[in-house]
Amino acid sequence: MEEKINLPFEILYNTEFFDKWTLGYLKKAGLRRIQVGIQTGSKKESKNVYNRDLSIEKIKRFAHTAKRMKLDVVYEVILDDPLADFEDKKSIIDLLLSLPRSFSIFIYSLTIFPGTELSELLLKQGLISDKDIEGQVTKSFHQFRLNCSYPRSREESFIISLAPLTSKFLYLRS
Repeated sequence: MEEKINLPFEILYNTEFFDKWTLGYLKKAGLRRIQVGIQTGSKKESKNVYNRDLSIEKIKRFAHTAKRMKLDVVYEVILDDPLADFEDKKSIIDLLLSLPRSFSIFIYSLTIFPGTELSELLLKQGLISDKDIEGQVTKSFHQFRLNCSYPRSREESFIISLAPLTSKFLYLRS
């Protein structure tokens, strides 16, 4: 394979389909970087917001394998979830701190799209108004990749400030 391709490449990856053997072949073919959407570290948030079963064990197995293979990894995280409580928000920090370093993080702001189950739920619970739904607001133009100029609670700003630091070697584990 590598003699035919012979170019470095990157992929988007879902750890639910983690397979060490396949990852090894992709590495031989030129894989250098993997983007992995983990979104959250909270099983509750994963189920209720993203309609997924979060497997922290699979994420960790993938992370350790990628580290041994010397692959660059970018984890994708979503913040600004109005349904998340502090424990949900803190769980992403805990998960990121449990992964081998170094890695990169892309932090996204949750975008509420019209006509989705999530938008209907948030409207019904009074957590957003029609004006907060994409199309009425252009949040994704300014916050697709999260920045600190958007108005947030102190709690949310605290989590946002910590998340990028988890990818560095400056944290010592207890």
